[in-house]
Amino acid sequence: KRQAQQVGGLPGTREPPFNPNSPQRGLMSAMATGKPGQGDKDGWSPAPRIIELLNMADFTNQTESAVDVDQPIFQPFPSQIEFFGYEPFKKYEALLCLRNNDKFGRRVKVLPLNSPYFSIAAAKKKGKSGHEEESGKVAPGMEVQYKITFSPKTTDDCGVDLIVATEREKYIVPIRAIGVRGALDFPDEIIFEHTIVKDTTTKSFLVQNVGQKATSFQLFASPPFAITPTFGNLEIGEMLQCTASFTPNALGVLRGEVYIRYDSGEVACSQLAGRCEEAEVGLSAEVVDCAPTFISKKV
Repeated sequence: KRQAQQVGGLPGTREPPFNPNSPQRGLMSAMATGKPGQGDKDGWSPAPRIIELLNMADFTNQTESAVDVDQPIFQPFPSQIEFFGYEPFKKYEALLCLRNNDKFGRRVKVLPLNSPYFSIAAAKKKGKSGHEEESGKVAPGMEVQYKITFSPKTTDDCGVDLIVATEREKYIVPIRAIGVRGALDFPDEIIFEHTIVKDTTTKSFLVQNVGQKATSFQLFASPPFAITPTFGNLEIGEMLQCTASFTPNALGVLRGEVYIRYDSGEVACSQLAGRCEEAEVGLSAEVVDCAPTFISKKV
């Protein structure tokens, strides 16, 4: 069995249509290698989504809590579990820790997973070490651990929401399996120089699918830039010629973005920049003197 790679604080399932803060190179590298990007440097992770508040008096006599109501009593680490780079018919494991942030001993449980690919079980008993009391409560500041097993049958994406129930709330810990992706080796930045107002400058370049799967994609460019083709489909290792154009309508340095939207839903962004200048136009002579001639003849 293999230990899964885990990252906390990852984005949820809903993603904005365009994300200019997603660098193309970083996303392309993560999609091509099947590994997550850089996590939070300080270990910070967002609070999990609470789906139901419970009446504490139904489960305990200690209804006072030192944890804010918008935060779960048991903090999950990581806040989202992800599996990358997996192969069919092999088993992968991840560890989920639930830490009691209250000043009182509390109970916690996880509900069974409704998925043929994922299962969960307690990692170990901690009663002898004093972390878990005889009553089943977890001491303040201590944690319980659960082992999540992933048994994929394909390399496709899949996932399930794990529901954790404490004495005060129920919340969700997302479990996601991110399969292989196609990824375009797209330039990080395209620069146009010395372009005249309302004139058009073009640049052609090749993009290659350096991922592990065929991919379909769409391309969008913000004015005054444009890009063709606007959609494509590439097999693994296949290349396609694209052309970016710059048609400025004002002087100065103009900037924009080109967005790459993959069929998997990911969106990457590359930068566009162009310099628009005035053309130095003049006459070689101030006066044009035509010699004498006859009617119907030309000089």
